[in-house]
Amino acid sequence: MKDLTVLPSPDAAIVDLADWVEQSAILSADGNTSREDLVRAVCRAYSTVESRVQIPRFMEVYVDCPLATCIARDPKGIYRKAREGEAETVPGLQAAYEPPEKPELVVDGGREMPETAARRVMIKLTGKGYLYDD
Repeated sequence: MKDLTVLPSPDAAIVDLADWVEQSAILSADGNTSREDLVRAVCRAYSTVESRVQIPRFMEVYVDCPLATCIARDPKGIYRKAREGEAETVPGLQAAYEPPEKPELVVDGGREMPETAARRVMIKLTGKGYLYDD
């Protein structure tokens, strides 16, 4: 397993991604692979126990938020651009969204106040020894 504490060069990252794709067996019979398939392969690759132990101080937080809430809170106008045809791969609209399989913390983005969610993330990070309580 590679040491992921050192950032790879772009070329090495592409090779690693290709390795993940091959290992995930997502190539179709005709050799075509969609962007969504590649994203799924990367998600599967880092979700394994072997991969996670290679990433120091890793914690996956899933912010579970209804699409309507995401659209209403859209400060960058990404969802508006998608509706106007200016963005083509917005999760939940043109691209499928798959929530993480085993997040270490789930935040309810539709109901939980940001301050409460941030506090829960900080508590979890401190509990894992990633932050120190001064």
